[in-house]
Amino acid sequence: MHRLRRLEILFLLGAILFVVAVVGIRLFFLWRDHGEAMESARETVADVASVLEQYAVRTLEVSDITTRMVNLHIGNEGGILALADRYRTHRFLDEIADKLPANGIIWIVDRFGRLVAASDRYPGLEVEVTEYPWWRAHALGGEQTYVGRAAPMPADGEIRFTFSRKVPDEQGEFHGVILIFFEPDLVQGRFFSDELAGNAITGMYLRNGHIVARSPLREDQVGRELSRAPLFSAIGRSAGTYRAESAVDGVDRLVSFRRLDEWPVVVAAGVPVRDVLSRWRSEAWLSAVPLSVALLAFAVLTWVALRSGRRERAKYVALQSAKHELEQALADRQILFQEVHHRVKNNLQVTSSLLQMQAARFEDPAVRSAFRETQDRLRSIGLIHETLYQANKATNVELSSYLQRLVEGLSATYGAADRGIDVQTDFAPVTVKLDEAVPLALLVNEVLTNAFKHAFPAGRRGTVKVSARRAGGNLHVTVRDDGPGMPESTKKNSLGLGLIDALVQQLDGRYRFETRDGTMFHLEVPGRQ
Repeated sequence: MHRLRRLEILFLLGAILFVVAVVGIRLFFLWRDHGEAMESARETVADVASVLEQYAVRTLEVSDITTRMVNLHIGNEGGILALADRYRTHRFLDEIADKLPANGIIWIVDRFGRLVAASDRYPGLEVEVTEYPWWRAHALGGEQTYVGRAAPMPADGEIRFTFSRKVPDEQGEFHGVILIFFEPDLVQGRFFSDELAGNAITGMYLRNGHIVARSPLREDQVGRELSRAPLFSAIGRSAGTYRAESAVDGVDRLVSFRRLDEWPVVVAAGVPVRDVLSRWRSEAWLSAVPLSVALLAFAVLTWVALRSGRRERAKYVALQSAKHELEQALADRQILFQEVHHRVKNNLQVTSSLLQMQAARFEDPAVRSAFRETQDRLRSIGLIHETLYQANKATNVELSSYLQRLVEGLSATYGAADRGIDVQTDFAPVTVKLDEAVPLALLVNEVLTNAFKHAFPAGRRGTVKVSARRAGGNLHVTVRDDGPGMPESTKKNSLGLGLIDALVQQLDGRYRFETRDGTMFHLEVPGRQ
């Protein structure tokens, strides 16, 4: 009962451990795949940021070289106000603008803020630029070059960012501005893989937090100041990667940035975390379905097994109860058999004592001998029941121990030791049923009694050997003496031999006597299936 309960508990614990192990292993692989996806995205945005850095450096360096070329052209013409052939200057600007990235447009503005020449139009327009940050940086701040944030152009309001250079006069004073307008999507998200490109962002920002270029860039984002965004908290370093919610659109992104040492700008690339983990989530959900089905099936099987275990436990309880009743009945039967054997032995002893008392009334030695032989037979039967009683067995007799006691009892009865008769035994462990033990006992008693009575006349010494063993499944019992041999008259007229014949038939056995070098009695009893 307790063993079955322990097995049920162990099975339940094993099932729980199995579920925990399966779920734990799956969670471990999900955690590992999550980490790998994030790490791969980190590497990707870091690589894109590196490309953006090179792209931005190239754009700004080309812009620097271009403005120098325009400034040289202005110097060769005698200054901005001396540009006589405006059309030739327009053609010059248009020609070099074709070599600029991101559809660059070149303007030349004089010190009064008037458009003198442009690569995208001829003749120029009447525009007012004195309020623009790039104008103020050169006219009032004395900046030689300036990278401007994304803002509407003075001419048509199209959103562009700027690179500008101050044009000095002969005394180095402010004489005008050479200005290049760039489309703000020069860092388009084409650097990303297809699965990340859709919602990826790339951008270039001034270090004060203004957007220079961003892809994508909406109109409501133009002019926003992002100095409190995580990006500008991190640009104390030259490069880095972090995860944060975007200050522009509120999207949780993985962002990598690089600071340009030669220019006052920072480039950054970012991808939404939801896109990074989209494939991981899909695989997680796909794996969750078969895992859930498998766990459900396992739970059902566990429930069935536990239910079956409870039924088996109930059967076991009933079986144990029945077993206890059978054991109690068997114990009662055993006690009853012991009591029967004890009483049979006592009754045989009483009968033997009565025979002894009756024999004392006769003077004739033959009569007394007959009584004593009957007593020996009764004693041999009583010894069987005593053996069963002492061995606490109901029907099986340990033949070796029984024969040993029988031989010792008969030897003492006939004074074998005092007569110089050496009794030797060789008994192998043999067990027989009660219905075999009684005839075997009477047979050995009869043959051994004859040996003690007839094989050794007065004054003759000798040896008697008794053995019993199984061979080939059959029981072999041998009684041998080295006396003069059995007379023929004894074989024909002996009551004992008639009794031997009857007992052997009862055992379904066969026997023989040999009278060479004494007398040898051999009994073979077939083994029972």
